[in-house]
Amino acid sequence: MQTRPTDYPRLPELAPRRLDEPAEEYGLRALAFVVTHSVTATVPTDALELATHTYRIAIDNRDLSQIALDRLAEVDRQINATLRTRSRLDATRETPGARQDDEQPAGGLKTRLEPRPNTQPPAPALARADFGF
Repeated sequence: MQTRPTDYPRLPELAPRRLDEPAEEYGLRALAFVVTHSVTATVPTDALELATHTYRIAIDNRDLSQIALDRLAEVDRQINATLRTRSRLDATRETPGARQDDEQPAGGLKTRLEPRPNTQPPAPALARADFGF
């Protein structure tokens, strides 16, 4: 029996910014793209930055329902998480000789625990010799 590799569907991609398109419209289009498709991997970083900017303009609309506001807030958190991850990855690529994130703990659960050397001498009561003559 011959096995075939699994063909996964392509992720949707945001169309590039048009030359005559203002920044706010591009950011709003990027925000609408992420709301519709729930995908940030194929959206350029500048579009995500503009989308998080236009999010604040979009939630100012008083006609939005609470469900729509919650969905927009969820998308904004997703966009900001993607921007933080990309920023962290860019910082490690730009630093020559930098270690990977898993080798560089920042504290918390990922911190390596190293045993401390015992610096106290043994207690005098336990250090007596037992001689029998």
